[in-house]
Amino acid sequence: MARRLELHYAYDPEKAKAIIAKEMTKLGAQLVNQRWQYRGKPARIILLIRTEDQRREIGDYVATLLENVGFVVDRQYKTAAESSPIWIGGNPADGRWHIYTGGWVSLAIDRDQADMFNGYYTPRAGRTPFGRHTSRAEA
Repeated sequence: MARRLELHYAYDPEKAKAIIAKEMTKLGAQLVNQRWQYRGKPARIILLIRTEDQRREIGDYVATLLENVGFVVDRQYKTAAESSPIWIGGNPADGRWHIYTGGWVSLAIDRDQADMFNGYYTPRAGRTPFGRHTSRAEA
């Protein structure tokens, strides 16, 4: 299953550009001079980029890909100590970051990360930014 998904979502800049254009247009955004705008302002993505290791290069790579499809990327270079208060201690609803080049160490090699869905994508997680705040008032 993992391999099938890898092939389906393989690197394809033109497909990505088409999907992004379709979804951004549905949201009401417009592509003006090769840059996405929403309500007259640039569509800006805040990317927290860790600086201690190869995550810096990964962050720059992802930022460049996003810029190539029309987003303005705010590259915020930070160490673990500088970024953790934002992505762990902060409330994602505050909009202080959209993407983080985090990383975890594991001795298990398992390509199926389905068990991590709660931690990455829902408010049901434990010690993640998503599980720490159930409402803006609690932040």
